[in-house]
Amino acid sequence: MQCCVDAKISEKCLRVCSVNPEIDDDCSAFSEDLLRCANDGRDHRSCCMRSRIPPDCLSMCSGGKVSNNALCSIFAARAVACMIRGHERAPLPPTLLHYENVSPDSVKISWTETEADPYKVYAIYYRQENSDGDFTVVKTSKTEVVIGGLDPNTNYDLALVSANALGHSPFLETKIINTFGSTRGHTFISAFFFAFLIAAAASFVVYTIRTNAWLGVVQKLHRSQPLSDRDPSVAFENPGYGTEVQIRGLAHSDPIAATEWQNADLEVADNLPTEANNGMRYAKLNSA
Repeated sequence: MQCCVDAKISEKCLRVCSVNPEIDDDCSAFSEDLLRCANDGRDHRSCCMRSRIPPDCLSMCSGGKVSNNALCSIFAARAVACMIRGHERAPLPPTLLHYENVSPDSVKISWTETEADPYKVYAIYYRQENSDGDFTVVKTSKTEVVIGGLDPNTNYDLALVSANALGHSPFLETKIINTFGSTRGHTFISAFFFAFLIAAAASFVVYTIRTNAWLGVVQKLHRSQPLSDRDPSVAFENPGYGTEVQIRGLAHSDPIAATEWQNADLEVADNLPTEANNGMRYAKLNSA
């Protein structure tokens, strides 16, 4: 009623919006507002046919559009009366629609009943998401049902409606996100990979302890440590054998002379035999 008042429908035609509607065919000028206020998403075409509304205008009894507004606007008041009467008699829609993935190809649908009615049934319509195929319909008098035969990892559009002999409620819609199979599979793969990493790490530790290989690793790491700036030595490698040789400075009492080794020239010794020691020819430090 308030919707009709807000639409500024004339006082005479406001009676069409009342609880006990009075039909007045002279309200065609307000047909669009009347239909908009009365539309509740239900299908009232059976009542409209009994009210002798032409077939070309029956779509306005279910919330649709008509092709001949000039003709159908005359019957708008009758359509509104059917909507109001049907709204009073049809069951209320269920609430708290919920679903649960119970297996890769089945889900459990549950909802809450709004009013007790021994003659009421529920109808569940579902089909694959973005599909143009027909809906599959499941009917039950309970407030839960298990739907099977679904394609794993496939989403579905679902609508629930309550109905009795006098009409049905608006549709309650939801989308089923069927991820039972993929979630379980991903979890199994992740757990297997994590267990494999732990087993590999444990095997490596056991192997290094039993073969004493860890000692070689520690020694190698120790040798690879850089020399300190305070360590008086010069290191170079034998180009032929890769042997590292260090020449350390001689200790001097004179603090100035103690650093002269850093400026020493490395020369090949004269008149030395060509005998090599471990592949490295001896050289001498010729200090100034």
